[in-house]
Amino acid sequence: MRKGIMAWMEELEAPVEISSLSDFVEKITGDMLFDGNYPVAFRGHGDRSWQLVPKALREDYFQQNEHRLLRDLISFHPQEFDSDRTMFDKLVRMQHFGLPTRLLDVTTNPLVALWFAVHDSGAKSSDGAVEAFFIDNKVRCYFDSDKVSCLSNLAALPYEDREYIRKNILENDLSDKDQMKKLLHFIKEEKPYFEPRIDNLDLLRVLHVTPKMSNKRIIAQSGAFLLFGLDDKDLYSKGITDKEEGYKNIRGIKKRQIYFKKSIKSEMQKNLERLGVHAGALFPDLGKAAEYLSQRYSNPG
Repeated sequence: MRKGIMAWMEELEAPVEISSLSDFVEKITGDMLFDGNYPVAFRGHGDRSWQLVPKALREDYFQQNEHRLLRDLISFHPQEFDSDRTMFDKLVRMQHFGLPTRLLDVTTNPLVALWFAVHDSGAKSSDGAVEAFFIDNKVRCYFDSDKVSCLSNLAALPYEDREYIRKNILENDLSDKDQMKKLLHFIKEEKPYFEPRIDNLDLLRVLHVTPKMSNKRIIAQSGAFLLFGLDDKDLYSKGITDKEEGYKNIRGIKKRQIYFKKSIKSEMQKNLERLGVHAGALFPDLGKAAEYLSQRYSNPG
């Protein structure tokens, strides 16, 4: 696994521990502030040591075959993608069905994030956490943003082309390079009006993207995504500046961790269920509802 990807984010202060659901709500609605703002996105982890890295970027073999993964899935089930106009739409659908993508699921509802943190059956023996994200407006986008198109279509490029762009990202003009021409071609397939003027540093960003509320699961989970661009820890660590933001660091996301002991997971999950936050509500399909009800009635109380 490449280790540089975490450089995209800045840690705020020390992690804060909670001891109950009410303690969590108090933290989120009380003093969990940065520059007068509350966090706008959350992600729950059953193990507080887990890294914030999307599946397609966790392992070299996924990175090297990302463009094949997406084409193979579309080749196997082309009709499933007929309504998807953009590469971001396709990535959202692929993420939904478990294909490794450069998307990381987040939610705007902290209770949903907490449910994922306490429910994860593969991490019952670990302390859990909710990551709370403070996100600058410069990296908050909607599904139809040009920046979203640029980063999403990196997934269609062969690994060697992405690596060439990454290694030469500080060149003033990459637009005449074959690798960038391929990227522009993919973008213009979904946006014919797109002008061939990409700010190279935008390709290093991580964007918070508000998607179309086009499926029941996204709606039920108050879903959103972090969309990852190219990973280059060296550029981040040097604090490469951003021209359009007055030479500020290109990182636009800060986070703080709220963690809890493994011993309180079960109690918090029961309390969340009393508030209507459970698998039957968050996964609104017949199979998941049946699974949830089976578990509920086999473990009364």
